[in-house]
Amino acid sequence: MMSNWKDLVKDYKKEYDDESGVSEYIEHLLPIYYHHISDEYERLGLGSPLSVTIQDDHVGRTLAEIMNLAIYDEYYELFMNAWSEEE
Repeated sequence: MMSNWKDLVKDYKKEYDDESGVSEYIEHLLPIYYHHISDEYERLGLGSPLSVTIQDDHVGRTLAEIMNLAIYDEYYELFMNAWSEEE
């Protein structure tokens, strides 16, 4: 889904002066629908939706929410790598 992180960083920097809003910005990039979430989870190499490991802090969350947590972590790392390259 997301691929040009450098462009996303440039767009972010047009609106914000620092890193304080990065988490919220990335949250808005996350897929919404289960099918898109599971496709993105697999595309990022995080595994299959059938192989998601449930941790203690995941109890009470849906499978989609758990996968989106992993996608968020991956997006955050990709975004910050592009941020570092930009500076």
